[in-house]
Amino acid sequence: MCVRGHSHTCAAHQQQPWRLCACRACLQTFTRMLHTIPLTVVETRKEVDDIKELLSICRHYHIALRCELKRKVCDARGIDPSMHVWGGAG
Repeated sequence: MCVRGHSHTCAAHQQQPWRLCACRACLQTFTRMLHTIPLTVVETRKEVDDIKELLSICRHYHIALRCELKRKVCDARGIDPSMHVWGGAG
């Protein structure tokens, strides 16, 4: 069991359980932000532009974290990530 209470079976995760959970926790945070930011009420055009920029930054981080998680899972399973067919979430 990892530091966040998740049950994982891969050898790499058992050696360093915080690594996958840290990425997953960050991914969850950015997912919440992506769901919350569009609901933000602003008053000025500058704030609208700032919110759009923040949303774009969150999207990029979300994609990067998904890629990093996939890479770590591939590494833990001994799969060459360059040979992996990417598809679906998680």
